[in-house]
Amino acid sequence: MALSRLALLASAGLIVAALSTPTSDLPDAAASAGALKVVKRTPSGDYTANGNKIMRAGSSSSELAGTWGVYNGPADMASVAYEKGTKAQRADLRWLINQPRAGWMGSWIPDGEIAAKTRRYIELSQNGDPDALVQVTIFRMDPWYTASKKKAPTKKQIASYKRWIRASAAAIGDTPTALMLQPDATFLRTVPNFKLSSRLIRFAAKEYGALTNTRVYLETGGWDWPSPGQGGVKEAVRLLTAMGMQHADGVVTNTTHYNKTAWDVQRVADISEAFAKKGLRGRKGIVNTSSNGKGFEFGRYTGKDPDHAFVCGKKLKGTCVTLGIPPTTDVANPVWGLDEKTRQLAKKYVDAYMWVGRPWLKRQTSPFMMKRTRKLIKYSPYRGQ
Repeated sequence: MALSRLALLASAGLIVAALSTPTSDLPDAAASAGALKVVKRTPSGDYTANGNKIMRAGSSSSELAGTWGVYNGPADMASVAYEKGTKAQRADLRWLINQPRAGWMGSWIPDGEIAAKTRRYIELSQNGDPDALVQVTIFRMDPWYTASKKKAPTKKQIASYKRWIRASAAAIGDTPTALMLQPDATFLRTVPNFKLSSRLIRFAAKEYGALTNTRVYLETGGWDWPSPGQGGVKEAVRLLTAMGMQHADGVVTNTTHYNKTAWDVQRVADISEAFAKKGLRGRKGIVNTSSNGKGFEFGRYTGKDPDHAFVCGKKLKGTCVTLGIPPTTDVANPVWGLDEKTRQLAKKYVDAYMWVGRPWLKRQTSPFMMKRTRKLIKYSPYRGQ
């Protein structure tokens, strides 16, 4: 729950340069990072994303099964580092680069530029295939984190938020999209004007939810946030209701934490069942698996800064971060090593495992860290799958 992430995001020079500058002005080196690929998946979605290994076991009825685009353009810091890397560095990074990853867009992109940047992101993600699924994370609330605990959005900020969201949604249009809305939304519990802030997220959920080919997943922390001691599932449902679950297709969990996949699959299932009892059926979920190759509870991290958790070593000792299950809709496949109960829950309630979080960045925001990333890849128990 990094209280300084917003400042880091706002000051991330590479992101600002890549997403706030007209595409035609990008340097040749950055533009070359847009040499992209589309990951072809079987209709059942029985695939890992990286092209190294096709999973034939199991099946998927997920709404997200099919073809997924892979964005490796100039707004992705890992991709830019890959393009500039040595031969050895590129060899190590290739598995990461080949994974579909949900690009983040937020207040660092001006209102007047978000439409053009979104269209360009879609173009590079799909790489000529209009049916390829685009993954995007919307992180637009302003103020947020520490600032949001002290003051509510002003009239000017509210108008800017709505203008930005409308332009973003219009640019997405009928593009097949999986949209993760407002990471760390559990911070709503601490804001001075809960109704106003939650109403803004609900506005966004409604705008994106009205798009014909977009599936909207509201962020809801995860198994450990809100934890059972913070109200658990009941509190998560309260927050999600306020954020407009009636306009969304489900939830996304674990975007900035490290929960074990099994824990968050259970949380998704419990939330879905809770809403079904309220008459809102069919809500499913996405679990972020970018950072939980060896999952742990955020509040029990044994180091100094859980937002920048130590990378796991050869023996995976202690609380540490490493890359988890590769992006896939084949969520119940035995190859992932999940227990039978979790596999059955995932098959029923989870649309996909996706890489929404970014543990390869400093404090999950900026800048890209080559040494850290190579170690994340080297010691992932899922490397090459």
